[in-house]
Amino acid sequence: MSVETFLEKLKASPESIAFSDTIAMIDENYDFQETAFTNGGTENGAGQNNGSCKIFAFGQLNGLSEQQTLHCFGDYYRV
Repeated sequence: MSVETFLEKLKASPESIAFSDTIAMIDENYDFQETAFTNGGTENGAGQNNGSCKIFAFGQLNGLSEQQTLHCFGDYYRV
């Protein structure tokens, strides 16, 4: 799926976004390098929580709101 198509889907029906689809789209359209990152008080070393790292970076690169970024986590966010 292209980034543009994914972003349209995210805006039109965020509840239909699945974590696996988000990761597949990122893997298809971006080159990823493992890196350490901090989320709130949680520190993640390079190679830890790569899915979260990818989604947070995707959100930043595409100017997503906090809510839009959270919807990219799919069922993990909605549970």
